[in-house]
Amino acid sequence: MTHCLQFDKFGFWKSKPIANIDNWKWEGYAEYIARQNTNQKDLIKNLDRLNQSDKNSWEITFDDSTIASREYFNYWTMVQYCMDIKKMNYKQLLADTTKEQDLKQEMEKWYEEKKANAQHRFCNSGADGSN
Repeated sequence: MTHCLQFDKFGFWKSKPIANIDNWKWEGYAEYIARQNTNQKDLIKNLDRLNQSDKNSWEITFDDSTIASREYFNYWTMVQYCMDIKKMNYKQLLADTTKEQDLKQEMEKWYEEKKANAQHRFCNSGADGSN
């Protein structure tokens, strides 16, 4: 459905397969639009889910037992990072020239920093029982 809306908005020449749009952007945006459940909006939790999943499994399972392919889940988190963290809109996402691997590394660095800061706050609050 999202691809139909993309085609309708941008036309034949600016849509896949004619337009040279990276798969992660094209498919990831469709996943981003489709995955709006409250338990799917937190990028940190989504990356936790991805990192904790069985690396040999082709799918990622959500709390509500629905699934996404590992490939599309990765695409979705990348688009979610661009839209929610970097505050890009769809046109900016399409125009951005950052390579997929570079964006993955940037997102992973952001994720690790957020996790480290959360752990630091947790330890400093005395919640670990040390105070």
